[in-house]
Formats: sequence, structure tokens, C-alpha cells
Amino acid sequence: MAAGANVSSNLSSQSSSADGEATIAALQDAFKARGADVGVYPGIVNGTTLHQLVMSENNGIGPAIDEVYNSKTNISEWVLVNFQFDDMTGYIDSNEKSEMVDRFKNELLIYVEREYMKGRVVFAALPIMSCAPDKVVSSVDATGRAVLTTYPTASKALYEAINAAANNNVFPVDTVGGTSQPVVAHMGADCNTPDTVAQDAQIASIVDPLVERYKVALDTINKCKYNREAIPEEGRSAQCWGIEPVKK
Repeated sequence: MAAGANVSSNLSSQSSSADGEATIAALQDAFKARGADVGVYPGIVNGTTLHQLVMSENNGIGPAIDEVYNSKTNISEWVLVNFQFDDMTGYIDSNEKSEMVDRFKNELLIYVEREYMKGRVVFAALPIMSCAPDKVVSSVDATGRAVLTTYPTASKALYEAINAAANNNVFPVDTVGGTSQPVVAHMGADCNTPDTVAQDAQIASIVDPLVERYKVALDTINKCKYNREAIPEEGRSAQCWGIEPVKK
């Protein structure tokens, strides 16, 4: 099994190309230091890119869930993908932005299902959330009552959108990394610029669990090839699907 990773910096709404390259290099070094043969490739999938990818096949219609479940796909690659909205600044405080988030959620699921059908498991990197509080706006409704409306930061909305995809009951998305309660002292004066401590913690939260899962997967593949009896009979056929045993 090959493992690929498509990663760019999702650590700050104000990240630059240089920041992204530094993050990618740090991820590469972290994988190597842990003895995992996991490739890291530069790139970012923002809302526009995701929409283009989804619309490029079948007019944006994803595979039927029965088609996904019954595909018996042989997984050959893991892909770590960084997702972002086009604009990671400010708040999701308009109908247009809310509709963008809803579309993002739907298209993320379609993208992941299609990648699975191609033999790739997508791991979505959760972002470091801004430490800025939600925006609260007071208004008066038609009856004259005061109404408080809460709007999340873009990074919080992204975190929640990816988590929603991860927790859906149809085809959950695998996630790694992310910080939902960042330490204010490590988030810069704007609450959106993680320092080295926060970035290092983010990298570790991406790399460590993915490396462990990768090692378990490789161990399972080796057992399926050379010692199938080492895998409990219940579930053996599912774990070893598509892996030919090596004759002794």
C-alpha cells in the first residue's frame, strides 16, 4: 500500500506560501523521524477547488451510497488533504457565507466517496481554530423581542464542517489534527496566527495518529500475505480483501 499526502498550511487565515512550504517540510521531517514512508505533497483544496473537482465528474452528482458500500474497493493509497474555505478571515455572518459552508459540507462528502471508489482513503486535516469569540449580534424580531444571533469564525466553521462530515451516519470522513480550544498566548495578537508551539502541536496531532494507523495497516497487510491465521477469523475476509496470500 502506498501512502500519499496532499498538505498545505491551514494554520492561519493569513498564511503565506512560505508558511505553507515550511509546514509541508515539517510534516515530511516528522514522518521520516517516525520511520513512516508517508509522502507529503504541497497543495490545498479550498472551496472553489473542491467545487471544481466535484463538478468535473457526473455533473456534481456523487456515487450512490450502495455503490460505495458494495464496491469492494482495494485501498492502495492514503491521502492527507488540507481543506480551507476561500476566505479564512472574519466570521460566517451572511446568508452567502452560510450557503458556502453548506455546499462545502456536501461536496466534501462527494469528494471523499469518489476518492474511496478510486482506492484512496482521504484523511482531512482539521484546522487550528481562532481563539476569537463568536460574533454576537442583537436584533429585534417582528414581535418586538430582542434576538441574539451567534456567528462563528471562519476557522471554527471549517472545523465544524469537517467534523460534521466525519460524524455523518452514511460515509464518515477520517480526520486528523486540529485544535478546538487553542491557548490564547500562542495565537498572536489577532487570535489567528499560531506561534511555533501551536504549529508544532498541530503537526504532531496530524502525524502521530496517522503514523500509528499506517503501521497497523502495514502489519495487517503483511499478516494477510504471510500469516492470515494471525488475524481473527471474524473479520479476516474483510481485512484481507484484495490482498493475495503469498504461497509458502
